[in-house]
Amino acid sequence: MTEYGDWDDESNDYDDEAETPTLPCPFCHEEIYEAADCCPYCGNYISLEELEEDNTARFPVWVVMTSLILISLFLFGFFSFF
Repeated sequence: MTEYGDWDDESNDYDDEAETPTLPCPFCHEEIYEAADCCPYCGNYISLEELEEDNTARFPVWVVMTSLILISLFLFGFFSFF
């Protein structure tokens, strides 16, 4: 028993890496630390704009336009029966 009780300096239950937030690199998609200036895997410099763009799900323009056309044709055909 130490002079401060059962305190053990050798045991450290706090895992520093588990608490650090990570994000995927917008270039190579490896997990990197959120505060990293450049990716340690591919070496590209990271900016906040690139990380925000990569995390948003976007559809190509042709998918959106095709969906709108198909929906409008369906609605036109549905209302033409009344």
